[in-house]
Amino acid sequence: MGNEIETMSKEEWMASKGLVKKKRKKSKGVFYYFKIVFILFILFLMFLGWREKNIEAAQQKQKFELQAKKDKIQTNAITYSKIAIQKMLKSPSTASFPNSAFQAEDYKKILVQDGTDNQIWYIESYVDSQNSFGAAVRSYWSVKIQVYDDETYKILDVDIK
Repeated sequence: MGNEIETMSKEEWMASKGLVKKKRKKSKGVFYYFKIVFILFILFLMFLGWREKNIEAAQQKQKFELQAKKDKIQTNAITYSKIAIQKMLKSPSTASFPNSAFQAEDYKKILVQDGTDNQIWYIESYVDSQNSFGAAVRSYWSVKIQVYDDETYKILDVDIK
């Protein structure tokens, strides 16, 4: 009864003789947890900074798209005004308007009303055309026009001098 043999692993036997230090489980101290929390905090701050930049970029993109939309409506207002004036001329095929892209100073454009889906413009300029006798004349004109997003328009007032 009393002679029981105890079995030990080689590492345990060597540790019991003092030849090898017994391996202890290292406890994770406060410093370890502090490092983890610090790293998570830094990652959180980086995420906030990245998100803020994305929000600014989205706002600038939205502002740019809105300006492009308004510019398109303005260009359409000039184009539709030319069409309305051309229909009123004696000889519409001889009409020569200033080129809106290169001679923008020849068009006086006033934004009368700026809506979300339409704009009302007052546009003044000139047109060179032939009269009923075939003589070239320069006529000054003004148009008040309402232009919608879907590229439709409504002429509100026309005046040719």
